[in-house]
Amino acid sequence: MHHHFYTYIYFVLLAVNNSSITATTVTDSEPMIFNEDAIDEFIENEIQQGFPGAALIVIRFGQVLKQSVYGYKLKYDENATIIKEPQLVTLDTMFDLASLTKMYATNYALMHLVEQGALNVDDPVKKYIPQYSGCNPKNECRETRLIKDLLTHTAGYAPSVAFYDPASVPSDLFSQEKNKTEEIIETKLEFQRPRGGDQIPLYSDIDYMLLGLVVEHISGTSIDQYVANNIYHKLGLKHTLFNPLNTNNNYQKSNFAATELNGNTRNHTISFPNVRTHVLQGE
Repeated sequence: MHHHFYTYIYFVLLAVNNSSITATTVTDSEPMIFNEDAIDEFIENEIQQGFPGAALIVIRFGQVLKQSVYGYKLKYDENATIIKEPQLVTLDTMFDLASLTKMYATNYALMHLVEQGALNVDDPVKKYIPQYSGCNPKNECRETRLIKDLLTHTAGYAPSVAFYDPASVPSDLFSQEKNKTEEIIETKLEFQRPRGGDQIPLYSDIDYMLLGLVVEHISGTSIDQYVANNIYHKLGLKHTLFNPLNTNNNYQKSNFAATELNGNTRNHTISFPNVRTHVLQGE
């Protein structure tokens, strides 16, 4: 995997002087000591090795200690060739949160619903999705799955299911259409393992797809609208949103850092009908 061609958000572990961490409790009156030059050198060295670009902000007790940008938000084309005019990362460049959407959208929405008394994590999923029922030949039944099983990745689902690829799933599980995919997840998808108990949690995208549907069933609105109206807008997060190129905010591709060279093909190792093959930027 040519990871150095992708642009990610960097989370940097700061090297702190020992004298600044001797106290058990850190207060805002204590100075934070970190080596800015070492941080810059580290990221710039990665860029010299082929990493496109990064944005960094260090905040302590509400005070911005360092805010820097490095390299490019778009540097390569689909053939991993440097483009004629690479686009620099700026302080306004927006980044795709990707799988962190589970935390910054789905979990926030669930927490808000719990706070409002509309959701209990000890309830069965079926309470919120009535059609979520049925058992497999091993008598593993959807009715036994609780919201907290999905949250802790112990419901028994596979890590992921390639619904979109007819070569990877049975015909009754193939879908490239939202409503059909939701129906498959809610009523047809089988468990791969027993529920909970002594099972080691197995990270599953399916768990969070179902949790997103729980949010939509309870709220009667799409999850993107729910978090926008109840969380993002109230926090003044004007640039945190779903599907920015499909909104009325006049975003252009140039507002975003590119995330994939070859669409969803994983460097041409995956192919299926209608797969995106172009550089993904803001989508």
